[in-house]
Amino acid sequence: MHSILWEEENLDEKKRDQYKIYNFRDPERLKLDQEYYSLFSRIRHLVLSKVRPESEEALECMRKLLFLHKQTLIKMAKLQEEAPEAETFNILDPFTDEEKVFIKDAMHMMSKSE
Repeated sequence: MHSILWEEENLDEKKRDQYKIYNFRDPERLKLDQEYYSLFSRIRHLVLSKVRPESEEALECMRKLLFLHKQTLIKMAKLQEEAPEAETFNILDPFTDEEKVFIKDAMHMMSKSE
């Protein structure tokens, strides 16, 4: 969280215009960061606890992650309509290889169960 806050405080106006993720209003961006951080922490906890990817707990976490991701993409699409000349953002990958395998397996199991 510290790095996100530092980045927000020190990002120059050119980059703010260039990358749409920074165009979220501050409270909205903070809420979004908190929601993603909470889900990422939950995934890490599930992996460390050796929870099986096909468990209901894992699948529910994946559903929440997909919903949040879709909501973010919808917001980004609206921003793109408002300022089509701006570039899209690049979010760094926060997951370890083990966590990526877990997410992939859980998503696969979720698609089978729905």
